[in-house]
Amino acid sequence: MVVIDRRLLIMVIILILIAVSVTLIVSSRKSFIVTATVTSPKERGAAGNPVTTSSLPLKTTASTPVSPTDPAIEYVGKYLKIYVDKKTYRPGESVRITLINNGDEVIELTDPPWVIYKLVNNKWMPVYEPPFKLMQGYKHRTIRLKPSENISWTWNIESSIAPGTYVVGFRSDDLLIKLNKNTSHLVGVRLEKPMVVFIIKS
Repeated sequence: MVVIDRRLLIMVIILILIAVSVTLIVSSRKSFIVTATVTSPKERGAAGNPVTTSSLPLKTTASTPVSPTDPAIEYVGKYLKIYVDKKTYRPGESVRITLINNGDEVIELTDPPWVIYKLVNNKWMPVYEPPFKLMQGYKHRTIRLKPSENISWTWNIESSIAPGTYVVGFRSDDLLIKLNKNTSHLVGVRLEKPMVVFIIKS
């Protein structure tokens, strides 16, 4: 029977946690910059002309039941819009992603709420999921958008990213949506809207 010293076990666990934390920090700095800039309608013009394109729909999928009449989900699909600053990009450039609340309610979302998908064999496959912003106690930080406000992030396209058709859509692994007194916590759910398509060339 092997007896493991308790202090040694605790030290090993701490070292593993430190290694995981450093890896997450390095990877997030390498390909993801959060500008976290919330702007009003008057300031929005300075960000450039938003671009929207359309292609294959990002089909709604769910591993857990989702009510189509859920007020929070309905609001997201109807009033939240995602924009990018250009139609086409190349490796080494940055994609400016802007989320706008076009409704008349204050909404709160997981920060960041989006994921990058690539069109592969006529299906959207996730290629980049930005790390969650965490608060003390490993609680997810959220963003809060008032009516007509927007927030922007920047995704740096690394040289390893292959040319093709990409889309920015909402994340499906763990998404928190708060609207008034309604809270929806979606796990294993991919919403069809909002989304925006862009092209990466070689």
